[in-house]
Amino acid sequence: MPLPALPNSFNPLPRSDHLRRVDLRETHTRSLEKLRATAALRLRRQRQIQQLCRTPRLVLELLNELDRHHGLGDDLDRRLAKFAAVDLTLLRALGADRFPDRPLYLVEACR
Repeated sequence: MPLPALPNSFNPLPRSDHLRRVDLRETHTRSLEKLRATAALRLRRQRQIQQLCRTPRLVLELLNELDRHHGLGDDLDRRLAKFAAVDLTLLRALGADRFPDRPLYLVEACR
């Protein structure tokens, strides 16, 4: 049995003058700023990891500190064993042994 048609004036939300209107431009701007901040954070983390992985002892110290402060020892050990078992030859062949290059942007000269 089909549902009855709703009248044209039906509004499931009551009208209220105290409801704040949403400015889509403002929302878009905040979303864009959040995306940019997240991208910057990820890039900074990526660069820090590149520095850190040059010295295996630092990686060990980081993992030990995470265990001490957050009690993650068993979980870290399981994940470490899983990542250590990855076939490095396959990773290299796929190009997955390094981070992708940073994007290049074309900047045209103003005349």
